[in-house]
Amino acid sequence: MFLKIEDIYFKSPRIVQSVFLNIYAYKIKHRRFGKDFKKYYKYFRFESDYNKVDINSLSLFLDSANKTRFWNKRFSKYKVDITNTDNILEEIKKMPILGKQEVKDNFNDIKNLNVKENFFNLNTSGTTGSGLSFPQTHSMEQKQWAIWYRYRNWHEVNFNTWMGWFGGRSIIDINQKKPPYWHINFPMKQIMFSAYHLNENSVYYYYNQIKKQKLGWLHGYPSQIYFLANLVRDNNLGILPDLKIISVGSEKLFDYQKDTIEETFKVKVIQHYGLAEGVANISELVNGKLVPDQDFCYTEFIPLDKNDKNTCKIIGTNYSNLAFPLIRYDTGDIAKLYESDDSIEIISIDGRIEDYIILPNGVKLGRLDHIFKKIINVRESQIYQPNSNRIVIKVVKGKKYNDKDEKLIMSEAKKRIGDILDISIEYCDYIPKSKNGKLRFVISEVK
Repeated sequence: MFLKIEDIYFKSPRIVQSVFLNIYAYKIKHRRFGKDFKKYYKYFRFESDYNKVDINSLSLFLDSANKTRFWNKRFSKYKVDITNTDNILEEIKKMPILGKQEVKDNFNDIKNLNVKENFFNLNTSGTTGSGLSFPQTHSMEQKQWAIWYRYRNWHEVNFNTWMGWFGGRSIIDINQKKPPYWHINFPMKQIMFSAYHLNENSVYYYYNQIKKQKLGWLHGYPSQIYFLANLVRDNNLGILPDLKIISVGSEKLFDYQKDTIEETFKVKVIQHYGLAEGVANISELVNGKLVPDQDFCYTEFIPLDKNDKNTCKIIGTNYSNLAFPLIRYDTGDIAKLYESDDSIEIISIDGRIEDYIILPNGVKLGRLDHIFKKIINVRESQIYQPNSNRIVIKVVKGKKYNDKDEKLIMSEAKKRIGDILDISIEYCDYIPKSKNGKLRFVISEVK
């Protein structure tokens, strides 16, 4: 029977796995940080303004998109004048918002076969299970990493800083029972920790490896680093003396997670928001403010409801990727804003619309993470809505969890939901993650 590369990898001895991983990492590094990366990084870091859309690049992008069947028809249908560079953003807004299903249905007509630049196919897992595979130019990827390193550099993380990585990729056989539960990725300067082996019994090995290697930077999914922080705190392992900063992405960072991580490790937690499609990118400044990187892609914030202008859909245009132009693409993500007379401030990135529960009257209710704001003895949690009349709060207990915590969870839930729904708590040993290692905070069966 033919074996996949992944099967061969997991059946191989550890030394062979390490060789495979580092060869793959070298190829990825060469692609991400190729010959033009330094040029892009210098431009974004020192010459560009994150507040301003690069109108010249956007115009070239629209001209290129116009050569595809899909965008040529759409520009014509909505009378979009792509030569009107003085008001090009207003011209774009003439068109309707583009959904993921529409992209899938028109994939071949959106793909730009006229682009001469080299590209590769990129897969996005899709938070809701609706993945997408699409072409991405090498320049797009290098620009994206230049933007991400601009953000990291703001927080004094540079190319030589070693990282403790807590991502979603499976790097250790799930059946492995003994440490080490990590691999060293030399090309990318990462110690890659397996999220699937972190538990009450193994946390000592993780903690000691981070301490031994004097890692100053941890990066990964908020849910994973929050779980690590809970285990470290519950087992009184103490702070990590060399740790300077923790960065998170790919999931929503909840306030209770951030508070627990910062209190446990005594370092700052920073966040950034980005997508494989490259249609929107939001970075955290040194002062804690979240800002869209408009010089990389054009991001719009469209109110979810006409009666609430501060809760907005994140809509974006990936003008750095000529191979697969997406204009006014609905990311499916939600942001909270504060709008004054002359500016818009992003208060928080609230995750996907799927992270909301739906009340019997049709109201969508989000920000339920505040239920756990005062709860410090919960390791993991999830809200499950089986129908429009009921929610189940799934809880993985910490060592010191007690009846007071249960009462407080119920009290905080009723404060936000009232008696309109039946609320119950279900205890479990662990909460299943998605295939890419992410933890969905809300799972609702209500459509």
